[in-house]
Amino acid sequence: MPLHVYLTEHLESPGVSASAYLATATSPEPLDAQALAQHMHQLTPEPAARFWHRELAYPEIPGPPKAVLETVRQLYGNCSHCHLSSRRTRICFVKGNPEAACTFIGEGPGKTEDIQGVPFVGVSGRLQDAICEENGIDPIADISWINLVGCRPCKFRWSDDRPPTLVEKLACSERTLFLLRALRPRVSVCLGKEATGLFWDDPPDVWTWTTIQPPALGGDWMVVGYARHPSYLSRTLAAPGGARELHAARRFYGELRERLPGLTKLPVWPLPLQYLSEAGRVVTGM
Repeated sequence: MPLHVYLTEHLESPGVSASAYLATATSPEPLDAQALAQHMHQLTPEPAARFWHRELAYPEIPGPPKAVLETVRQLYGNCSHCHLSSRRTRICFVKGNPEAACTFIGEGPGKTEDIQGVPFVGVSGRLQDAICEENGIDPIADISWINLVGCRPCKFRWSDDRPPTLVEKLACSERTLFLLRALRPRVSVCLGKEATGLFWDDPPDVWTWTTIQPPALGGDWMVVGYARHPSYLSRTLAAPGGARELHAARRFYGELRERLPGLTKLPVWPLPLQYLSEAGRVVTGM
């Protein structure tokens, strides 16, 4: 049974185990019923982390960012890896400057993004642009923007937006990883707690920066920041405590502005996707 058919028919059906659809969602090749049973039989708690790393050790796509992004668009322009494909208008890939050394990472497209096929162009995106501009950052020239998933997370086309589920993130993980490999940001900004799952099991405090030196970079460094999602800010700026959040945001984006001049991209994207370890624990019961 093809992957997208399995997901469409079973992912949200009662009685389907997490083990079944998580393994299917992250399998590089479609699995029929017999192959799925064998696939799951091979999973044990001990090699869980290695299993998820192996299943998602996708090959590199060499080339400059714009060329690689075009390849990614071609590969996933008609993606049907999960049930969200039946509810979307367009897949969102990247907004802003692919040559920038800073990438903002959000959760998933909203209604406006779904229509236009571009991340961060709705109400929250416009607020985010305004915050950047207020602090001397050009949101188009200085930054590239992506989401954890390319299709709008929702129950129905006319329902409200929601954060992507673990299964949806897994189904879109290949696209997300290829985008990060294409953009190779020196500075990554996670907008909201969902996005921090790319880097941490337990996120740091909001409005903070973390310097990471992955072994793959041979002593080189990268920086990851954790900022409030603009949709959260839009709900709280006029509420009690809103002034405190605005002050923290201005300080955070002021620090980002100071980091941007002279930034260069990473030579390679050095990290796996951290939320895959969570998937391994779910599947194996760890």
